[in-house]
Amino acid sequence: MTILFVVNSLFKIIYANKENNLWCGNTTGQVILYDPLSKKNLQEKRLPVKSKISSIFEDSLRQIWVTCELGLYVFTVEGKLRVVYDYKNTPN
Repeated sequence: MTILFVVNSLFKIIYANKENNLWCGNTTGQVILYDPLSKKNLQEKRLPVKSKISSIFEDSLRQIWVTCELGLYVFTVEGKLRVVYDYKNTPN
């Protein structure tokens, strides 16, 4: 489930994954995996572009898909970032 919220914070998108951990995305391309039970950040990632994250989703392979104003990215289960679409590399 993706939750969009607007508060006085950098984090605007929160997605609860199958383990009930929270993937949080902010306005500068930062993605954090947060465990609300231990109150600790489990992972911290940064997109290759500084852009506002608009959506986070987990697929059936447990990959985390992240969309932003400038592209579409996926974090594999191993934690590697794969660029699916980047606005700079689109044909004219």
